[in-house]
Amino acid sequence: MKTINTTLLFTSLIFSSLGQQNTVSTGGEVSGAGGSASFSVGQIDYINNTAFNGKINEGVQQPYEFYQEVGLEEEIIISAVYPNPTKDVIQIEFENAVLRVINLYDQQGKLILKNETNEKYTSLDLSKLAKGTYMLEVQNENKTQTIKLIKN
Repeated sequence: MKTINTTLLFTSLIFSSLGQQNTVSTGGEVSGAGGSASFSVGQIDYINNTAFNGKINEGVQQPYEFYQEVGLEEEIIISAVYPNPTKDVIQIEFENAVLRVINLYDQQGKLILKNETNEKYTSLDLSKLAKGTYMLEVQNENKTQTIKLIKN
């Protein structure tokens, strides 16, 4: 009797170690002309089997990644604004030399300064403005770019 219990215990340990040990979110079975397979989604372990007629990764969740590339063709107007924060004058460096409009707004959205330039470098004198946060908006014919400025 003791031998039968030991044999059953040993057999159950072997079979339990051969089963799936992972928590899975879903699964199913698929069958076709070439055979059938069961699958599960959410596994983290796998076994790689290779034979003369093919290869299969058992237990692998094959991910699908869907993404959209955004902004690859967006034009950059402002290359640099410095110093930020500033006490008086800021320097603005543009990506290229085309006509653009520079607007400076206070925190309430009131237009404080308007300037047009087609130079690659320009400067703005902010020495007469009160300390605070301002929004620098630069527009060209295709795009608008806004940067937050801090005046000390």
